[in-house]
Amino acid sequence: MTVQLSHLDKVFFPDDGITKGDLVSYYQQTAPHILGYLRGRPLVLDRYPDGITGRRIVQKNAGKHFPDWVRRTEVGSRAGRSATCLPTDPTRWCTWRTRAPSSSTSSSAG
Repeated sequence: MTVQLSHLDKVFFPDDGITKGDLVSYYQQTAPHILGYLRGRPLVLDRYPDGITGRRIVQKNAGKHFPDWVRRTEVGSRAGRSATCLPTDPTRWCTWRTRAPSSSTSSSAG
């Protein structure tokens, strides 16, 4: 599968001059070392639609805008609610994720 990326020169972290392309490269370089530890764990997405210095949105539920090939899983909470989460998947998912405005991912401890 090929993932189309655009605007690789867009600056995501202005204080450090880090671009979208830099972030994609970082994900691709670190994925082989880190994904083994994260594989299958639900992800929490920290989104910054107004840039890294703007408001933060914590997204646990998988939105409808995610492509069909991105796997989803139901995860329950201690409060009895459930969320449709995104389990950590291969590098192509991490690369696809950088299409969103200034976002990062972290694995939920569950």
